[in-house]
Amino acid sequence: MISIVTIALYKCLFTIARHECLFTIARHEYLFSTALHECLFTTTLHECLFTTTLHECLLITVLHECLFSTTLHECLVSTALHECLLITALHECLFTTALHECLFTTALHECLFTTALHECLLSTILLECLFSTAVHGCLFTTVLH
Repeated sequence: MISIVTIALYKCLFTIARHECLFTIARHEYLFSTALHECLFTTTLHECLFTTTLHECLLITVLHECLFSTTLHECLVSTALHECLLITALHECLFTTALHECLFTTALHECLFTTALHECLLSTILLECLFSTAVHGCLFTTVLH
């Protein structure tokens, strides 16, 4: 993008320099005119050429400014688009990270819940075992008496 802008700028500067050169040549021709009629004719002709050249120069300058402005806007739009894509990618990355953290936390909670459940079942079995032992001990004691 920047190379296009540079080229457009150089073209504009070259065109302006060329038109200034034409204007200088026209002015020198006028100064070297000796006859009054030639001078008047040359002056009229040169004024016409100068006006035409000036209008062409202004037109080309406006055109180049328009192209430069368009290129600059395209560059800014392109930059904004890249920034937008970068921000979108960043948000997707953050969202994915958050999702992974959420899944990891859920898995951790499930693991802790399962462990707690197993401990609860183990405690229940242990209590049932102790209760059975106590009942058996009681029955055994009763039988002995």
